[in-house]
Amino acid sequence: MTSVPAGAARSAEGLLHLVQTACARVVGVQPGELVPSTRFARDLGVDSLMLVEIVETVEDRLSQLHGPGHRIRDEELDGFRTVGDLVEHVILLTRARG
Repeated sequence: MTSVPAGAARSAEGLLHLVQTACARVVGVQPGELVPSTRFARDLGVDSLMLVEIVETVEDRLSQLHGPGHRIRDEELDGFRTVGDLVEHVILLTRARG
């Protein structure tokens, strides 16, 4: 996984890169091919198990960078239709954790 410096991983751009990298790893595409409007199911063929793997990858990287406690609840997964949806959620999550 491409490294995202800890400071950058709190910026919107850094968090987008973190999510792009996690998605690319699971789906097998280049991170640069993913934009916020990329749809998980329709554009990438992501099913619910793949989405869980993407989210777990994001959570693990956030924990490495900022400590434990960055968790996305299972019931929130249905709200993630696009890469941007997940990025926005992660932005809110990191801001809430301060």
